[in-house]
Amino acid sequence: MKIFNRWGQVIYSTSEPFSASVLTKWDGRKDFRLLDTGVYVYLLELKLIDGSIQTFSGTVTVVY
Repeated sequence: MKIFNRWGQVIYSTSEPFSASVLTKWDGRKDFRLLDTGVYVYLLELKLIDGSIQTFSGTVTVVY
C-alpha cells in the first residue's frame, strides 16, 4: 500500500502482509507529524492465494 500527496510524492508505504486479523493502517501522519487537511491518493496491490495480483486505487480525504 502506498499513499501519495497531490504532487505525487510517496508519504506512506508498507509491504506488510494484509490479513483479516491485522489490518495495515495509515493514521494521517508522516514522520510522526500530522499532515495537512486535504485529499491523498492511495494505491493498494493485493496478492491473492492463487498468485494473481489485484490493484485498487482511489482517494482519501484527511480532515481534523
